[in-house]
Amino acid sequence: MMEIWNILDENGNKTGKTMIRGVDKLPDGFYHESVAVWIINSENRLLIQKRASTKKRYPNMWAMTTGAMNANENRNQAIIREIKEELGIDIEENELIYTGMQKGNTAFINSFIVKKDIDLSEITLQKEEVSKAEWDSYEEVEEKYNNAEFVPHWWEYIKNDIKKYFN
Repeated sequence: MMEIWNILDENGNKTGKTMIRGVDKLPDGFYHESVAVWIINSENRLLIQKRASTKKRYPNMWAMTTGAMNANENRNQAIIREIKEELGIDIEENELIYTGMQKGNTAFINSFIVKKDIDLSEITLQKEEVSKAEWDSYEEVEEKYNNAEFVPHWWEYIKNDIKKYFN
């Protein structure tokens, strides 16, 4: 499926221009929009996923669920789609807690928290994107980060604030 992304300026504003992922090159100094979610269960464990070995960026590294936002989506629609695609989990819009937007190297990332208990046996991994999913404690994620097993900037921007979403 062809993905069309909005092109954003350095302040995160839409420029009115779009690009086709994998066909067009993102112009220097411009960004696209993406989404990311941290799913936290009632035991304050984080649902993380190991990126597939075939991924161009950060293969075989642990991360939260994340993905690009299509031009025809709002941020809520995009993260609900990404969770469904990558993990096979249905999330309702009222379960999303929006935590803000961070500026990355090539994207503005809309971040969310979802507080939900999910049985790992009910997860269906999208093999092209994800090779494994597991529930980890804050300390276990921090250890993966310290061992260069977790995508660094995705942990760095939330690690100091995520505990406020614990029970």
